[in-house]
Amino acid sequence: KAEKLTEVASLQHEVYQMWGVKLDLEERRERTPISVYNELADLVPHGLTEQRERVLDLLDRVVGAMVEESCPPNKQAEDWDWKSIHSGFKEHFRTDTGTAIDEIGDAEFLVRELYRLGEKAFAEKEQQVGPDLLLRAFRHMYVESIDEAWVDHLSNMEHLRDGIGLRGYGQRDPKNEYKKEGYNLFLNMMAKISSTVLAKLFELQAHRQEEIAALEAEAEARHHAELAAAVARHPGESDPSPEAAPLPVQARRSAPPAPKIGRNDACPCGSGKKFKRCHGAILEEEGAVDDDESEDAAASV
Repeated sequence: KAEKLTEVASLQHEVYQMWGVKLDLEERRERTPISVYNELADLVPHGLTEQRERVLDLLDRVVGAMVEESCPPNKQAEDWDWKSIHSGFKEHFRTDTGTAIDEIGDAEFLVRELYRLGEKAFAEKEQQVGPDLLLRAFRHMYVESIDEAWVDHLSNMEHLRDGIGLRGYGQRDPKNEYKKEGYNLFLNMMAKISSTVLAKLFELQAHRQEEIAALEAEAEARHHAELAAAVARHPGESDPSPEAAPLPVQARRSAPPAPKIGRNDACPCGSGKKFKRCHGAILEEEGAVDDDESEDAAASV
């Protein structure tokens, strides 16, 4: 029985690694192998089709962001940033757009044409690498990019939280500012993931299945290490099992110290006044400035 359980777990793992399809065999243990094979014959093409659609969604998202940034609605087509469009497309898809798109004067039509060119480049990459292997690499790159971006996002949110209190000096609600800027950071993270995954995918060269498997194993080990590091930095957010031995992680670097504000510097509240004429005066009245700072400030006046 134990041997049979091992075979089931191994089959589930292999199916997911090869095609990204989750095969739940818990309720199918008594089924014949041929029935499982017939089910896989239906599940695998459907799963690969969904994954391919996800790649095309990323393509559409990146192309749309590219046009939105380079073609503002308040400018005529001749004033659009065509250089950024051409360079951005080549950076992501490793191919040139050609000069024909320069004649397009409508942003929506430009998005459609760039999407068509990107889809064509993707079809060529599929023929070069192979559809199954390309999507397997895509899943690996997607998870890896999410892991890396999420670790950076947590660090950015910590820095935002540490400095958000200064917004109250400018008569702005720190809580609302934190929500708004945190949401913008999240959107930037998602845009970065889409851009990074797409660029990596079009850089991919043909590999053997064994090479892809080695990359996946390396990424999985790195994922567990980064997850353990994130848990260590945010205690109480998860409840790891006491039996699970933590993986060794690198020591977290402390955040850089906040810059010292001189009395003649601009006040960080954004009022445009000098610090000594604005919130510096309030802090001095409350005794929040120590003697060393007072001496330094006096010397600088």
